[in-house]
Amino acid sequence: MNQKYKILSKKIIDLGERDQKMRKLWAKNNFNPKYYNEKLDKTNTEEFEKIISKIGWPSKSKVGKIASDYAWVLIQHTKDNKLANKALILMKNLPAGEQDWNKISKTIDRIRVKKGQPQLYGTSFKIDIKTKKLSVDTIYDIKNIDKRRKKIGLEESFKVFKARVIKDYNFFLKQKK
Repeated sequence: MNQKYKILSKKIIDLGERDQKMRKLWAKNNFNPKYYNEKLDKTNTEEFEKIISKIGWPSKSKVGKIASDYAWVLIQHTKDNKLANKALILMKNLPAGEQDWNKISKTIDRIRVKKGQPQLYGTSFKIDIKTKKLSVDTIYDIKNIDKRRKKIGLEESFKVFKARVIKDYNFFLKQKK
């Protein structure tokens, strides 16, 4: 971590921890809307936008791994598509050792799904709030999904990835009971 970004690193971690605390409470309460804090998401987005306008993408070498991971979480949860697209460009333009194509592919898919477009890499799932069932968002050209995944360096096939996500989700549901 670059010491000149130490204060911003702490700020990102704080934003990320608040985001996760709220989302865990929301999930623990069966995704009851009264536990979802839209104002927190809006505030986090505004604060995070100021940070990336100042320093670019908060990479591991700038803010450390924990803050960089939280930066990505904040982008996943923003409703501001313009900011998400800006972040995606910044992430893609990082030096090779700083890029994380698992996160970049998930960001691409999230942005596409928010726009009503099919995802490319099969990383986006949705939960039916009533039934608690997990399903995959629509995928573009599913026959060639593993070729696309491999081309950007994703090691798991879509089938293996999907099975792992479903297993993790079902484990989470059992823990809530």
